[in-house]
Amino acid sequence: MSSQKKLFRCTSLLLSIVLGMSGILGVFPAQAASAIQVYLCQDFEDYTQTGAPPSGFEMTGITDVKKSSGALNNEYTAPHGTSVSLRIDESVANQPDVGLAKRFVTEDLTGELILDFDIKLLDSNGSRFFEIKDSGNKGITLGSIGPDGILKVEGDKIPLNTDQWHRLSFVINYQSAVQTASVYVDGIKKIDSITLKNTSNASGINYVRIRAKRSLPADLTTDVSGNKNFTTLLDNMRVYSGTELKTMEELQELNAPDSLMDFDNDLGISVTDRLVGALAMVVNSPNVLKDNVRDVNAISEENVPRKVEGEVLVPLRFVGQFFGVDVEISEEIANSHPHIQYTSDDVLVPLDLAGILLHKQVYTDYKGRGLIVIGDQAKPFDDALDKVDEGIKPQNNEKFFIEEAIKEIVYDRPTGDEAIAQLLSHNAAHPRVLATSSDFARVKSMVLSGETTISKWYQDIQKQGEKHVNMALPTDDLPDGRRMIGSRQVGPLVINLGMLYHLSDDAVKKEQYKQRIWDEVYTVSQFPNWNEENEFLNTAEFMEGLAIAYDWLYDAWTPEQRQILEDAMIQKGLVKTLEAYNKNIWWIHTYPRTNNWNAVCNGASILTLMAIGDLDKEILLPSKEKVTMQQFGSKILDTAFNALEDYILLEFTPDGAWAEGPSYWKYTLEYIVRFMSSLETALGTSYGYDQTPGLNKTAYFPTYLSGAVGSLNYGDASSNKVMSAEELWIAQKYGDRLLASVHLDNKIKFRNAGSEFEMLWYEPALYIPEQALDLDQYFSGTEVATFRSKWEDPNSSFLGFKAGNNVVSHGHYDLGSFVFESLGQQWAIDLGKDDYNLPGYSNYDKERLTYYRLNPEGHNTLVINPEGGAQQNIKAFSKIEKVESKPSGGFAIANLTEAYNRHVAQAKRGVMLAANRTRAMIQDEVSFLNPSTAYWFMHTEADIQVSADGKSAILSKGGEKLWIGLDSDARDGAGQPIDVWLDVMDAKPLPQSPNPSKQNQNIGIRKLFMKLDQVKEMRLTVTMVPIVGSMEDTNLTVNSVPLDNWSITDGELIIPVIQSASVDGVPLAEFNAQKFSYDIQLPLDRADVPVLEFTYDQTLNDVQVIPADEVPGITKLIVSSLQNPEIKSIYFFNYKLVPLNGEEERLSELPVVAISASASQAEQGNTEDKAIDGDLNTYWGAEGDQWIRLDLGEVKTVNSVGIAFIRGNERSFKYDIETSVDGQIWYKAYSGQSSGESLDIEKTYVRQHEAQYIRITGHGNSVNQWNSYAEIRVYQLQSQESQEQN
Repeated sequence: MSSQKKLFRCTSLLLSIVLGMSGILGVFPAQAASAIQVYLCQDFEDYTQTGAPPSGFEMTGITDVKKSSGALNNEYTAPHGTSVSLRIDESVANQPDVGLAKRFVTEDLTGELILDFDIKLLDSNGSRFFEIKDSGNKGITLGSIGPDGILKVEGDKIPLNTDQWHRLSFVINYQSAVQTASVYVDGIKKIDSITLKNTSNASGINYVRIRAKRSLPADLTTDVSGNKNFTTLLDNMRVYSGTELKTMEELQELNAPDSLMDFDNDLGISVTDRLVGALAMVVNSPNVLKDNVRDVNAISEENVPRKVEGEVLVPLRFVGQFFGVDVEISEEIANSHPHIQYTSDDVLVPLDLAGILLHKQVYTDYKGRGLIVIGDQAKPFDDALDKVDEGIKPQNNEKFFIEEAIKEIVYDRPTGDEAIAQLLSHNAAHPRVLATSSDFARVKSMVLSGETTISKWYQDIQKQGEKHVNMALPTDDLPDGRRMIGSRQVGPLVINLGMLYHLSDDAVKKEQYKQRIWDEVYTVSQFPNWNEENEFLNTAEFMEGLAIAYDWLYDAWTPEQRQILEDAMIQKGLVKTLEAYNKNIWWIHTYPRTNNWNAVCNGASILTLMAIGDLDKEILLPSKEKVTMQQFGSKILDTAFNALEDYILLEFTPDGAWAEGPSYWKYTLEYIVRFMSSLETALGTSYGYDQTPGLNKTAYFPTYLSGAVGSLNYGDASSNKVMSAEELWIAQKYGDRLLASVHLDNKIKFRNAGSEFEMLWYEPALYIPEQALDLDQYFSGTEVATFRSKWEDPNSSFLGFKAGNNVVSHGHYDLGSFVFESLGQQWAIDLGKDDYNLPGYSNYDKERLTYYRLNPEGHNTLVINPEGGAQQNIKAFSKIEKVESKPSGGFAIANLTEAYNRHVAQAKRGVMLAANRTRAMIQDEVSFLNPSTAYWFMHTEADIQVSADGKSAILSKGGEKLWIGLDSDARDGAGQPIDVWLDVMDAKPLPQSPNPSKQNQNIGIRKLFMKLDQVKEMRLTVTMVPIVGSMEDTNLTVNSVPLDNWSITDGELIIPVIQSASVDGVPLAEFNAQKFSYDIQLPLDRADVPVLEFTYDQTLNDVQVIPADEVPGITKLIVSSLQNPEIKSIYFFNYKLVPLNGEEERLSELPVVAISASASQAEQGNTEDKAIDGDLNTYWGAEGDQWIRLDLGEVKTVNSVGIAFIRGNERSFKYDIETSVDGQIWYKAYSGQSSGESLDIEKTYVRQHEAQYIRITGHGNSVNQWNSYAEIRVYQLQSQESQEQN
């Protein structure tokens, strides 16, 4: 399309919509096309739905009213054809208020703008309002039409006719000092340049809404049919720049692209001049650039450049050969550099040393991406200009030049033409996307062989297949007004049933799977659109799902069926992708905030073209161009390859971490791996994309960020455990046996069901059980570090630390934050995300700064001189400057100066897990520019008891305790000491901070804090010591030293252990001294606590036994070192009641005669009765610590309580189960949380006992404080005799 035209989707709509822009006056002669920017142009001809907004819009108001609003195509719309009708039914009580809204730009618009639309009022039963708002949700009401039919704009009035179409045009001039509007009715100027009231100080126009508000019931009038309807029709909505009114036809002509095939997103960056005569390499890559000539696999695997403890090593002889120099190192030099490594034919030496020996200049980038340049230029790249700043264009930013050099070394950098040509010449048969016929045959062979893991996973996917077969078909509804959630169903269903289709030999089953897949994809293919205007993620997900269905069952489809799928993928998917590219859509240049949308949207397009890119057909584009499938596909691939190379792939560099956090890591990696894998299976090559630096390490990222209980869930991530099938693709790709083993061990540990892609990428030979990872890990670039005491111990200590970048998609302003857990409890927690639907949640430098959970005060870090604005530099980068890890402990120190540069001369924070990994330490050292107010915060769910002197505190949670001690040295401007003490506050904003009403209220969360006033210098040291056994036996001394002097003592980690264990006289077959938790399964009617016996070395250790009180319950063994009693291990013997020997079949459901609750969402219909109505789609909902109580009618024997949770497969719900025989005295039968992996009823087995009342108290879930229970069941174990009689 022409670069002078800004293309936006034209849309029209029926209803009250509020729009606001700088405007236009009267009817004017045509204006030069190049001067007009079209922001909205909608005639609604493609919109025929009721109950959801048109694509690109959102509907606001009461749910029941929205359900009745939608498309109307009847006599009321003539002569306008299809329009949108907002209908508000008489049955809706009080004052229904509904609106149709459009947010259409990233930045606020100002200047001269025109809002233009046709409107028809069918009755006089309410008012219509026309509103404009800025990106901060501050707005102006342009005007309104009352029940009397009069249009009011400020003080002026214009009569309109009911039951007649009118064209209303607001010509707005939006300047910073004053905003004016001229108003036209049917093209005639009625009001000239009236000043608008801007009492909220809105800064521009980002959002328009037409809102309809029905009159009170008493004021409603009846039509000739006896109805009291309230209906508004809207059509031909447009927003555009200028001062001259334009017709829809004129705007549509302006909006039509000259060409969709001319767009080019190449950055146009070259590093050739910087690398003349140089040798350029990348850490862990065998490829090099020799004087700008790429040499693939030039370095043998044993000689590739690498990092050792932060130091870059290069192959000296290889480098010397390039420069024509034979060089060796002396024994003296070798002995003086501990990291030097000899290989069979080379020697790896520190980069600086190589430069000295070769008399060359050397360079490696400061941020650790791994670029290495050896040559004559002293500074080929300037690290000081390597920024993450949207204000610096890529062509002026060293970040992109450094990464361009890496891309030149690592990638083949294919063009779209080359990829399409390879697809045609390779001529791979279907299936060829992600899997081939031989891949399916290999999996099937393993299943038939009875291989244990694959057989278990096959059973898992068969169970899921049964659910998919009976699942309701997807709809194109937008429940939240934006997202078409049906897209999340299609791909998983197709992949699941598609795999089962290939593995099954049962003809009936195969036909069932095929038919259900067809029903799914045909339904989707017939949707009017795939929601590209609101959420292109939906478009991508639909496209991928149909592409896999098309490819995996290619031979099973008829030519007619294939044609239907091809047309849908092309017209609703790929053409929309090309149109988005031509709009320069944001997700093809995700800078400065790298975003998962890039991977999803571009990756899905590549995968789809691997399925259909070789079709012999001609495509007519919206630009009226006729192109071949190959030309069309080539253009999309060109753009997608550039977007992925330039803006996302290298974000895995150098260590595989992901700045958006572990949750979005999973979503991103799925599409990254799938596009690479589909290239390999369809083309036979991935063009070097699989060699992206850090990709081989990225699968370790979520494991290292996970503790035994929670995780370092920074940004918008949840604390749920993250596992990805793509981990096995990486393990297979790189032959990484450790990774494969860790993944499979985690599957067993977390009882995680197998998936189709795991079956596809599983290599039994790679698995070695119980492999051990290092205890500590530092991820450079993303700048996070984690430390732990043990791996296979639910009681282990885990310390996570976050520095890095504040300019991150889904990121919070959280530099310096930490989490800590021990004794099976999370003590210092990250609160995680808030509600994505909060106003401006994704507006990073505006509204996002107002939400507590996203700011420093909502994290475990420092806040300095709070004044209601940003509490950290929102563009800061904080590097972890020193990391040390030894067997007995580890630490990391980050420089936070840039984060607080308005207030400090220097700020550093160190975190340490030390003293044989038994205690954590957080230390801050800050020099302030001026005497300041400083806060130290730590969020926790624990109860807090602060000592009288404020120098220590005891945290209690889950029956465990954590001691916290404070050591401080703080001084005012005169150098006088400042007393510092610990205190407690709620997790609420400070008085100076914004406090939006709809943000999460953080119920049940407290903050341990310190506040220092007039402080000029400070060192704060907080020590956290888990209390194992008695506090009297615990060393609570605190020793603080300056961060510059931090070190970890040498020596091995001491782990006191027992030597054997038996239960009821039977040795534990799986006993391992280094395994600290054992689940002992007991039958449901077991009442007494088992007898536990054990042996240990009494010359080395002592053992304290804390027996279980009942079954279910836990017996603990505390094993202490006699040499150092502070060093302890805890063994857990968890006695669990589980159905054994046919007991599951003997469980019978008990009837519930009454149900009550402490609270419910009555206005939404989510009341307590919905928890026992037999419908998994309805639920009881309540926020915070709320209970729901079931009455069995009489005292009965209870063995189990089952609960199904809404979105229970996405989040884990916390709850207690209590029972009572009289409703007065309660027995706590269970306290814990759901799996977070299931939508089905999850049974909790409790001690067999008598009860009439069951009370479940919910404590929210892993994402928010809502309790959402779809169904609750109570079960009784029948005797074998009773079962036989029944």
